[in-house]
Amino acid sequence: MKLLEVENIHLLPFVVYGISARLIGKPNIRVEADVDSELKQLVHNQQIKADSILDSKALHEWQAACLLTWYGFHQRLGTEDEMHIAITTLTRKAYHLGLHQIDSPRNRGCYGWDVLDESRLEDWRRVWWCVYILDSYSSFSTATPTQVE
Repeated sequence: MKLLEVENIHLLPFVVYGISARLIGKPNIRVEADVDSELKQLVHNQQIKADSILDSKALHEWQAACLLTWYGFHQRLGTEDEMHIAITTLTRKAYHLGLHQIDSPRNRGCYGWDVLDESRLEDWRRVWWCVYILDSYSSFSTATPTQVE
């Protein structure tokens, strides 16, 4: 099965598998797809479709997007401008989703953070931390101001 043919299931396990296969090699693993080209396409075609943190696929979409963006940035799978745009887009989507308000007691209800249990909140905090780190990487490498405050 090709990574790009996976549409109706969570993409995250395939992203983890693809990046692992690419970084540590493929000893005794039979792979039909060209992992390099599949990952490059995933990096450039990634989309976050969930409009709310309450969407059942939202967390996995964000985790996959963060991994793909991190991988694309560090493996130089695009120009510096393309990766900066990808990270900026991810950061803006994070603000739209309210990730910056995850620990704000006054605004937790505005985005739905108040209905999630603590373990799910911790998963989302990790996503926000990843967005922050990606924004810092991008800003440092392009000498531009950070998006995350």
